[in-house]
Amino acid sequence: MISKPQHYLKNGCDRWKIDFSFTLNEEYIRFRCAGFITEKEAVEWLEKQYHGIKYGFIQPPEKGDRPGRKRKHKDTVTVAQVFAIIEPFWQENLRVNTVRQWISTAKKYILPRIGNRLFSQLGNRDLQKIYDGATEATQTTLTKIIKNLMNNAKACGLIPPSIESDQFSRYASNKRETYLTPDELSIVLNNASPKVAPVITMLVYSGIRIGEALALEWRDIDLKGRTILINKSRNENGSIGPTKTGKTRTIPLHPMVHNALKMIAQQSGGTWKTSGYVVNVTRATIMKETKLLGKMVGKPELVIHSYRHTCASLLINAGESLEKIGYILGQSSAQVTAQYAHLCTASMHNTIAILPSISYEK
Repeated sequence: MISKPQHYLKNGCDRWKIDFSFTLNEEYIRFRCAGFITEKEAVEWLEKQYHGIKYGFIQPPEKGDRPGRKRKHKDTVTVAQVFAIIEPFWQENLRVNTVRQWISTAKKYILPRIGNRLFSQLGNRDLQKIYDGATEATQTTLTKIIKNLMNNAKACGLIPPSIESDQFSRYASNKRETYLTPDELSIVLNNASPKVAPVITMLVYSGIRIGEALALEWRDIDLKGRTILINKSRNENGSIGPTKTGKTRTIPLHPMVHNALKMIAQQSGGTWKTSGYVVNVTRATIMKETKLLGKMVGKPELVIHSYRHTCASLLINAGESLEKIGYILGQSSAQVTAQYAHLCTASMHNTIAILPSISYEK
C-alpha cells in the first residue's frame, strides 16, 4: 500500500528542493530531490511521481533521483485506470456541472465500451465505437473527455508524451452539425405527430436544449412580458438540475413558441396552466420520431440537437450577430458560439452583394 506523500518544499538558493516520503509495502521511504526552477515545476513533478508509483506505471524513484530523468512508460495503462486517476483532478479543477456531466457520460459510453483498451492503442475506431447511439452534443462531450484524459495522463506521466490527442478530434472535426432549411423544417412540422410537433417548434424557435425544454414549467413563462425563464435542465436519467452552463437566462417568447404552448395546453385539458411541466412527451419519443422525420427530408443523421442548430442557422442567415445568438442559446463563451460560423452561407452572400459593381472594358 502507498499512502499519500507527506512532503514539503524549501526554496534553497535559486532552486526548489523536495523532501519526499511515502510508505511502500509497509516500508517507509524518503528521498530528496533538487534542481527545480519554480515551485509549480516541483509540485507537478512530485504529483507525477506519486501517481505513477501508486498505480505501478513507473518504478519508485531511488534516493537522489534527479528531475527530468527519463523513465520507461508501461504500455499496460487502460482507459479505465486513467479515468480512476484523473477523476479526482476533475473534481478539484472543473465546474460542478461539467464534472457531473463528464463522469456520467464516461460511465455510460466510454468505460463499458473501451475501458479495457490500452490508451497507447486508441484510435478513431474506438472513437466511433463510443459514438454509437450518442447524440451530436454527447459526441462532442465524449471527444472532450478523451482528449482531457489523454492530456492529463501525459502530464502525470502515465502514458508516453509522443501520443497525440489531436488524432481523436479529426473524426469529430470532419462532422458538421445537421440543421434544417426552412423548406425541410416545414416538412418536418407538417409530418410530426400532434404531441411532438409543438415540442419541435419550441426547440427551433427558442434554441433551448432538450433538457431545458423537458424541465420547463408553466410558471417559467411570462405571457405579459413575453419571455421564458431558463433556469434548470433535465438530464437523461430524468433528474432535474442546473443548466449546462450553470447560468440562468431569459429569452424572448416567439409567436411560434406561443402557439406551440397553446397546442400543448389544449392537449392537456384546454386551459393554460400555472404549474407543472410543459412538455408531456419523453425524450425517447422525440428522438425516435426525429429519426423518422430525418429520413423523410433526406437527412437520416438528424437528431434532437439539430433543432438547436436549426435555430442558430436561421438567426445567422437573418443577419444576427454571434454575440446575440450565443446569449439566446445559452452558450458558455463566444468560442463555443463560433462553431456556427459555417452556417453563414446566405448572410455572406448578402454581405458580398453589397459591394458595388463596376463595369470596365479591356
